[in-house]
Amino acid sequence: MRRQLGVVVGVAVLGVGLLGLWRWAPWSDDQTVPSCGDVAAALPEAVPGSWTVTQVQPRREAVRSVVRCEFAFISVDQSYRGEVMVSLSEGADTETLRRRVSDSPCYGEAVPYPGADRYEAAKSCAETINDKAFVRVFLASSSRYGHIVVTLTGPDRPDAGLISSTTVTTQRIADLTMPLTASE
Repeated sequence: MRRQLGVVVGVAVLGVGLLGLWRWAPWSDDQTVPSCGDVAAALPEAVPGSWTVTQVQPRREAVRSVVRCEFAFISVDQSYRGEVMVSLSEGADTETLRRRVSDSPCYGEAVPYPGADRYEAAKSCAETINDKAFVRVFLASSSRYGHIVVTLTGPDRPDAGLISSTTVTTQRIADLTMPLTASE
């Protein structure tokens, strides 16, 4: 009886291990989040300008289901400069992803997110501090969580215009990166 139980437990552990290996192995067909290079290549499509990667998530080779990148940005007309942080992670449980959005801290005033109906959950907020606009977006799709933060400055820009431009920039980046998959 103990031997049979041991065999059943051993087979179950081996099966779960093989399933995990197949799911996260480099040869698996599962979509993984894009690398910082993938995001950097796509950003000019969403928001034209000069993009520079300033920080890359370490250990990308080992963890393909999470990415966190930071970028410096200058708009094409050089009227806005700033920083962008993109954080994406895969998840299998939609309810957990929704909860992550609702539990994420949002500073400043709530900002409507056009197209929020395309996501399982969406939350956006904005604030200005010392001539800088900060916009944060938290999104959940059926299998991905995204957190995007954009900070822009615009010399001689009124706060309302700066917040509006930063909000549009953040939403374009979020809508571009949420469905983006890894090229590798």
